[in-house]
Amino acid sequence: MKDHLETSIFGDHDEHLDEHLDEHLDENLDEARHGEHFEEPHTSPAPMSRRELREAQEAARKGGRRKRAAATGVAGGGRGKPSVFRRLLVIVLALAVIGGGVAVAYKALRPVVESFLESNDYPGPGSGEVNVTVDEGARGSAIAKTLVDQDVVKSSKAFIEAANDNPKSAGIQPGIYTLKKQMKASDALAVLVDPKNRLITRVVIPEGLWADEVYARLSQVSGIPVAEYSAAAKKVDELGLPPSARGNIEGYLFPASYEFPPSTSALDQLKEMVAESTKRLDALGIAPAQMERVVTVASLV
Repeated sequence: MKDHLETSIFGDHDEHLDEHLDEHLDENLDEARHGEHFEEPHTSPAPMSRRELREAQEAARKGGRRKRAAATGVAGGGRGKPSVFRRLLVIVLALAVIGGGVAVAYKALRPVVESFLESNDYPGPGSGEVNVTVDEGARGSAIAKTLVDQDVVKSSKAFIEAANDNPKSAGIQPGIYTLKKQMKASDALAVLVDPKNRLITRVVIPEGLWADEVYARLSQVSGIPVAEYSAAAKKVDELGLPPSARGNIEGYLFPASYEFPPSTSALDQLKEMVAESTKRLDALGIAPAQMERVVTVASLV
C-alpha cells in the first residue's frame, strides 16, 4: 500500500512536472521566435538539443535585425539606396559647380578665343573696284594701311605676311592701281608687284637736281631705262624748249609731283615737265627770250 501511495503521489508529481516543463519550453520557443532573450531554465535540464537551441537563437537574432530595420525605415537590401542617392547628389552638385566655372571662363575668354580663331584675311576673290595710290618711297606697313583703309585687305598683318613670303614685294612701284574690295592679301600683292598694273606712275622731282639725276629718278619709278630719257632730251624740236634755251634742257625740268600713265613714254614725260616750267615762267611775266637767263641765275642761287 505504501508503494502504491508513493507511486500515486510521485507519479502525479512527475506528470505535473513534465507538463510544467513542456509549458516552460513552449514559452521559451515563443520568446525566441519573437526576438526575446532565451534562457535555459535553471530548475531543470534543457529539453532541447543543441542544434535546436542554435536555430532558435539564430531566429531570435534575425528577428532583432528585422525590428531595427523597421525602426529605421530601411528594409532588406535598401541600405544602399540612400548612399547611392547621396553620391548622385554630390556628382550633380560637382558638375553644376564645374559647369558654372566653365561658363564663367568661356564668357571671359570668348573674345580672346574668337580673335585667335578668326581669320585675319579675306577668302577672296573680292568684288567691285577701287583705285589705290602707292606713294613714292612707301614701305610695306604704309601700303598695308592704305589697303586696309580702303577695305582691299582685311588686316595689315595678312598683307605683311604675304609680302614677306613674296620676294617681288620689295619692287612695288609707286603709282595708282585698280584692285577689288575684300581681296585675299596674296592676290592684292600679286597686282601690286606687277608694274603693268599701274594706272598712273607718280613721281616727285625735288628742287636742285641735275637733268641726269632727274632721269634716274624717273627711270626708277617708271621702269624706263635712263638711256631713253637721255635720248629723248636730245629731241629739241619736240620738247617745247624756248629758243633762248638753245636746245639745252638743263633747268627746264620743273621740280614738282607728276603722275604719268604707265604707257607714257620718256619723251612725253620730259615734254610735260618742260611745259610746266615754261608755264610758271610765263606766269611770272618772263618773256621767252629771257627765260634762259632767269633759269641760269636761278640755278646758281
